[in-house]
Amino acid sequence: DMANLRCLNLRQNHLQEVPVELTYLQLNTLDLSSNRLINLPVELRFMVTLVDLSLEENPLQCPPANMCCRGRVHIFKYLETIAIKEDKKRGILADSEHRRSYRKSSQIGDMKFGGAGADARSKRHTR
Repeated sequence: DMANLRCLNLRQNHLQEVPVELTYLQLNTLDLSSNRLINLPVELRFMVTLVDLSLEENPLQCPPANMCCRGRVHIFKYLETIAIKEDKKRGILADSEHRRSYRKSSQIGDMKFGGAGADARSKRHTR
């Protein structure tokens, strides 16, 4: 049982892919640096408890390295966009659903990753 695991260091393990099952964990810190990762699973965007994500020294193509330098929020938004495109190709998601799901994920992202900003907003409304 790994329900209490909060920090996972997988640095320098020659990983070529991230197991989707890893995204089920409630991690705060995930170090995937110095591996052989080319792609990140789109499910990674659901790791809402994740605060620190290290991806340095990987030959990443999806998301591209320049996106990874921008931080976790940008990576998750990129993965959300990729997931929506994949769903639309499979015919799972219509255009109207795309707009709704993107808004919901953006709002969730703002709340979960906003840190102090999200708290400040709720405090502002309670005064």
